[in-house]
Amino acid sequence: MYNDELYHHGVKGQRWGLRRYQNPDGTRTEAGKKRAQKARSSKTKGFGAKIKSVLANRKKKKLLKKAKQAQAARALKEKLAERRRKKIASSPSLIRKHADEFTVEELQTIKKRLELDRDFAKLSQDKFNRGKDYINSISSVLENSIKIYNGVSAVVNAYNEQSGTGAKNRVLINTNPSNQKKDNS
Repeated sequence: MYNDELYHHGVKGQRWGLRRYQNPDGTRTEAGKKRAQKARSSKTKGFGAKIKSVLANRKKKKLLKKAKQAQAARALKEKLAERRRKKIASSPSLIRKHADEFTVEELQTIKKRLELDRDFAKLSQDKFNRGKDYINSISSVLENSIKIYNGVSAVVNAYNEQSGTGAKNRVLINTNPSNQKKDNS
């Protein structure tokens, strides 16, 4: 005998298509009559009661399944509603349109959040403007320095040409980057 084999011998005297408690014409056999009598007795539940309990269990399972489906549908609906509310809460124009969907506490919370966002953006903009002003002041100082250097270089170059010393000419700095040559030789 192998471990992966399954043996089934059935019920002793069992035949295909034959029932133990019922004749071919549908009437009960002696064993069937005894079984029915035993089921009707007060010691055990009746056969009809067993059927009723099985049907009741099936009905309960169906009802539970429907209840679970309804609960899942409600949960999905609530989740979608929450997403919609978050989307509305993130936009001031949408909040004005849908203010009746929120409680007073929720509107106050949203208002505080929007005020914090606005204040933060203002602080960020102030820092950005200060940095921009600083860069502009540095660039104006650099621009003036370049103009002075170019003026001095022009005078030195003119002197070198007049004196004929053969000194190397100073390179002038171009203040307009769009006209700057790519070749620096």
